[in-house]
Amino acid sequence: MGTTTRRAITATVAAAVVGAAPLAGAAPAQAAAAGPRLIVRAVGAIDSGEPTWVSAYWTTGRDICGARVTATAPRVGVGYPANTADHSSFSRGAALARRTVDHTAFRLDAEDTARTRVTRLTLTMTYTELAGGALVPWAGDDDVDCRGAEKSVTTTALLVVNP
Repeated sequence: MGTTTRRAITATVAAAVVGAAPLAGAAPAQAAAAGPRLIVRAVGAIDSGEPTWVSAYWTTGRDICGARVTATAPRVGVGYPANTADHSSFSRGAALARRTVDHTAFRLDAEDTARTRVTRLTLTMTYTELAGGALVPWAGDDDVDCRGAEKSVTTTALLVVNP
């Protein structure tokens, strides 16, 4: 399969995923009260054998802190930012204020494949849910007294792996 054809298939699959993947399927009233969730249920496309950084974009209906996200996928190696080593957190730290958006980053390295495939990237976030809306958006982790209910959420995002 030629590069142009492979890219066209990748773009078509990615467009279908984005169009068919609503936030979390929750009603608006439920979504406002929900904890962290992916905004787009796909992280993009990578070429097999070429380690590539991808991002997963998150929002939340409640203030959270202490977020740690891990990823797994069949036949895909996962690496994390150097400052966290065994997990990813948000780009601005481990806290996310309600109704804001931030991303987590992963370095993915897929095994060689003979044809384009779509696989599921499983993302597990452990976090502390703060009581009383305590976060000021983008204030930074140093100002957060991270106490509250410890929780976790597991979700999946689609990943396209090209040969």
